[in-house]
Amino acid sequence: MFPFESYYAASDVAVVTYLDPDYPPLLKELHDPPAVLYLRGNKQLLTNSMLAIIGSRKATSYTHDIIDYFMPQFKAADLTICSGLAIGADTHAHKIAIEHGVNTVAVLGSGFHYPYPKQNIALFSELAKNHLLVTEYPPNTPPQPHQFIARNRVISALSKGIFITEAELKSGTMSTVDFALDLGKEVYTVPGSIFSTLSSGPHSLVQQGATLVHSSEDFSEQILPRSIALK
Repeated sequence: MFPFESYYAASDVAVVTYLDPDYPPLLKELHDPPAVLYLRGNKQLLTNSMLAIIGSRKATSYTHDIIDYFMPQFKAADLTICSGLAIGADTHAHKIAIEHGVNTVAVLGSGFHYPYPKQNIALFSELAKNHLLVTEYPPNTPPQPHQFIARNRVISALSKGIFITEAELKSGTMSTVDFALDLGKEVYTVPGSIFSTLSSGPHSLVQQGATLVHSSEDFSEQILPRSIALK
């Protein structure tokens, strides 16, 4: 154990380095993988099969309905839900996963001493206690805009696929998709109203070849085996 690992252990922070055997292999597919991961919660969740659910910070009730509708199938497939703890779609994804008894992992863009956003302090604490928080930033690192873009690459790398609910054409959500495509991940999205700017991102993705999801059968066998999708 490196000296700093024992120091953080006293604060319930686990440390995993790139050289450790339990460093997630999927992160090594990045051209710039984090050298160190700081973890709070159940670190065993890092070995689970994950689906990223992401979308707009301005997400509407449509996002909530979509996530709530598919979550029982995700649970049946024993998927862990990965997102970024942002307000909007991320918050919906984590909360609905918890409501359905599904494990969830939040990847942060700051250190643990600076939970962000402040509206999600209670959710932050719940994840630290019963699920998992992951960051590449030491605990005393405050949030900075570029760190959230970097966080998005970790969300993409940890997940088998990316599921987008609502997003504007130019948004952090779309940057996560870019990382996912670079890694050869499967990208899924849902149709929305042509009168909503939050449909512009998903509709653009479909035009570029993303899978349009109308029912659970539209997910690949890798995400939802047919025996689950057809229920």
